[in-house]
Amino acid sequence: MLRASLLASTILALLPACSSLKSEMRQAENAYNHANYEDALRWFEALEQDEPRMKVDDRARFHYLRGMASYRLGKRDDALYELSLAREIVEHEGANLEPEYVAEMNAVLDELTPTDDSHRARPLSGDERVLAP
Repeated sequence: MLRASLLASTILALLPACSSLKSEMRQAENAYNHANYEDALRWFEALEQDEPRMKVDDRARFHYLRGMASYRLGKRDDALYELSLAREIVEHEGANLEPEYVAEMNAVLDELTPTDDSHRARPLSGDERVLAP
């Protein structure tokens, strides 16, 4: 009985944290969807410490949206890093990400991935354009 009571109190203590995390993630995604990329990045930075507690699908979405917000703001190295994490979570942890997100992620990663020994994103050439939101 004591064990069940302890388990119930632990679950109840965690519920507000989960609710807050989902609410904050919704705020970040809403900012992204309204092309407020700087606000979205601020939300994602605030959520960074909670990323390990997220479900696998939410982690993939977190890194995808953070990477795309960085990309839209011209932060190509940050975008490369975050989108690479999103792809790893999708491919190796089985996360589900919307097909249009996966297609856009792969297109941007193709543009950003270095072709030399560098770890930095490829610079924007005259032939490439930042994808419109």
